[in-house]
Amino acid sequence: MLFVEDINFVSWQRGMLSKHSVDAGFGQFVNILKWVCFRRDVYFAKVDKNGTSQTCPQCGAHTGKKTLDIRLHHCSECGYTTTYINPEIKIIAMS
Repeated sequence: MLFVEDINFVSWQRGMLSKHSVDAGFGQFVNILKWVCFRRDVYFAKVDKNGTSQTCPQCGAHTGKKTLDIRLHHCSECGYTTTYINPEIKIIAMS
């Protein structure tokens, strides 16, 4: 299984590193990666980038936006606590 973040590369072209992001060919890389997964019979999916770290991986409740300095997750709905939210758990559950 291979999951990639569904990124809007057009919006990257308007940023500070616009020329560099276009030259790097990130969009083309994702297309090639999708093709290679198809040829190797590997599951490939794009995942929405919004909310993967704002949702409890245990019960799915929305826990709110967190800053980068917060490394403790505590869900007020189910009481699930972990030292770091693994967005991968949520991404796999979404698929």
